[in-house]
Amino acid sequence: MADQPVGEPAEEAGPHGRLTVLALVVGIAAILGCNMVALKFALRESDPLTIQALATVVGLMTLVIAARAGRKPLRLPRHTLPGVIGVSMGMTVGSSLGVGLGVQRVSAGVAALLMATTPIITLVLDLVVLRHRHTWHGPVGAFLGLAGVAGIAWGTGQGEVLGVLFMLLGSFGWSVGLLAMKSVQGQVPVTSFLAMQMALGVPVLLLASYLVHGLAANWTLIFVAAVIYSGAMAKGVSFLLQLIVVRHGTALHASLSAFLIPVFAFLAGFAFLGERIRAVELVGAVAILLGVVLVLRSGGRSAEPEPTG
Repeated sequence: MADQPVGEPAEEAGPHGRLTVLALVVGIAAILGCNMVALKFALRESDPLTIQALATVVGLMTLVIAARAGRKPLRLPRHTLPGVIGVSMGMTVGSSLGVGLGVQRVSAGVAALLMATTPIITLVLDLVVLRHRHTWHGPVGAFLGLAGVAGIAWGTGQGEVLGVLFMLLGSFGWSVGLLAMKSVQGQVPVTSFLAMQMALGVPVLLLASYLVHGLAANWTLIFVAAVIYSGAMAKGVSFLLQLIVVRHGTALHASLSAFLIPVFAFLAGFAFLGERIRAVELVGAVAILLGVVLVLRSGGRSAEPEPTG
């Protein structure tokens, strides 16, 4: 399995390699888009906290197996601990809770679409907190993306508005994790880093679930399958595939997942849950995806992993 220190530059692939990379991008998008539907099925048998806690345990096991198979050390230098904690609290805890609570209230397609705002939120934090400069594409893209989110929220009911806010909280958590990841660029192997940050987040999620819901669930076959899929595939395999894309592809290749994930989520939601896209959601989707295009054009920095949910 290809691996590299966090933030290392990508290696260009040849023509056949680029086709493989694009195939992986489509596969990643399919995995993450279908994950929203898997979470929907799991929510019929348990609560968001318990589902995300159990799925994260499965995801951690997947990454540990991958790290061991690749003979990657699971110990990280002490000076990287603040960065690991920041990524863990943002991605593993904050984003997982936001997605779990959000997908309970909105359709699978809308949930995936709102997670696609992560590049936009990351840019806003980059501008406001870190005060980095970007071309005009960035602010305009952020405005369009946030306008699309506002349009979706405006056209939904009260419960769905809360779901939109939770999904944005998930995107915000992922963005905070991405910025924290910058502090350890080039210092640690990515697979080991991802496994360790997930290991820090698992106890927090398990404790929160136990205190609030007692880790209660109806252990049906569908529930077990949904949790395993969300953990092993969305939190584990998709990450590992993204490492290959980031290493052998370009930033454009890696960013394509942001556009394809909602497509697969809408298709899977229609096929398995009978969900339909409304006109206001379609307009909001166009605004958000156009905003993401402009944001990606404004930075030119190396690609980051897509949110897994």
